Amino acid sequence: MVNKATPELRLAAGYADALLREKGIDQFPVDPRQLAEDAGITVLELPAGTDGCSGMLIHRGGAFGIMYSTAVDSAGYQRFSIAHELGHYYLPGHPDAVLRDGQHSSMAGYVSADAYEREADQFAAELVLPERLVRPVLGRLEDGMQSVRGLAEAAIASLSASGIAYARYTRSAVAVVMSTGGRVEFCSFSDALKDARVGWLKRGDAVPATSLTSELHRAPDRILAAESLSGETSLTHWFGSDRKLTVVEEAVGLGRYGKVLTILHVPGLTSSDEGLETDEQEEAALLESWTPRFHR
Repeated sequence: MVNKATPELRLAAGYADALLREKGIDQFPVDPRQLAEDAGITVLELPAGTDGCSGMLIHRGGAFGIMYSTAVDSAGYQRFSIAHELGHYYLPGHPDAVLRDGQHSSMAGYVSADAYEREADQFAAELVLPERLVRPVLGRLEDGMQSVRGLAEAAIASLSASGIAYARYTRSAVAVVMSTGGRVEFCSFSDALKDARVGWLKRGDAVPATSLTSELHRAPDRILAAESLSGETSLTHWFGSDRKLTVVEEAVGLGRYGKVLTILHVPGLTSSDEGLETDEQEEAALLESWTPRFHR
């Protein structure tokens, strides 16, 4: 696969948004499988026991196909995997870069540092959880895991993808952490928490040893059972901040996925408090101005 130095994440999101607008999709849930089949792409399950990938994009004899993994028994995870492969199909430069041997295997879900994979993840996130549909749902829900679960239910999306969308579009001070074996896989901050200037958790960092998240990691059977824990902690405990603010920690095991999703929410702290009000109309106008040309 050809290397690409920097992912163009905003462009990837713009292509997903343009596809949804072209198809007239204006409500949840978005069905990536149907979008693929409408484009003439055959969608099939990967054979049982196929390990090491969430999906594949295949090109044979002028026809495209998508195969997705069912190893994780989650409709949301499977939909995201299909949407990720659609990203490779639609995004400019991706087919030539990733299909040099006629097929490409992916591991969707924000675990790859490769620029093409990150763009496909961004495309998938915006396709399944578009901002213009996410914000109204979040406006009806309480902050924290309730927002993530409500969004996942409305969009038929995974908890991890819904958590990232929550952090991206909420005005509250929120961090979303995915961890495996007590180590951070990724950490996503809302704008309000970014502006609070706390220390960022990096991939490979250990989660705090006395956190509820760490408690789940010490008992893999509780992760498998999708057990959830919640309680209060402090901003300092997780991020080394000198701001004495209470944080609500909510952690849930993700079953056979083997990971823990953690939502950290600072009650009462919002983007308006931090001086981060944005012009949503200006952002919407910018998205409207993009007119990607989709290949057929």
